[in-house]
Amino acid sequence: MKKLNIFIIITFISFIGCSHYSFTGAGNPGINSIAVPVFDDVSSEFQIREKITDAVVEKFIIDNTLKVLSEENSDSVLRGTVVSIEDKPVSLRADETARAFEIFIYIKAEYIDRKSKKVFFRKNIQGRGTYTDLSDRENGID
Repeated sequence: MKKLNIFIIITFISFIGCSHYSFTGAGNPGINSIAVPVFDDVSSEFQIREKITDAVVEKFIIDNTLKVLSEENSDSVLRGTVVSIEDKPVSLRADETARAFEIFIYIKAEYIDRKSKKVFFRKNIQGRGTYTDLSDRENGID
C-alpha cells in the first residue's frame, strides 16, 4: 500500500507541477491556504478516494507552500474525482499467465479560488504504476 501512496503523490503532484501552474502564493496573490476535500470516486475501487486525498494533503503539508485548512477557512480548494482504475498485464510467463501488470489511475481535478470562484485549472490526470503479483496490487497503486 505504501508504494501505491508514493505513486499517487508523485504522479498527481508531478503532473500538476508540470502543467504550467504553480501552487505558490506568488502566482496567486491572496492565496495562502488550500483545502483538499475527500476526492469523489466513481471507480468503485475500495478506499482509493481516501488514499489519494491523504497522499495529496500530505504532499501539501511537506511542501509547505500553502497551509492546508478546512474548506470553510481556506483561500482555495483542490477537488478531485477518481474516474477509473485499469489493470493491464505487461509481461507473461511461459504458461501465459501475467508476470507483471501496469495499473492506470484516471482522475479529474480542479483548483478554485474560493473568494472569486475563479477556476485556476480543470484537468484530467493519468497516473501509472506497476506490480508483479496480484497480491502486490496495492503496492502498484501506491
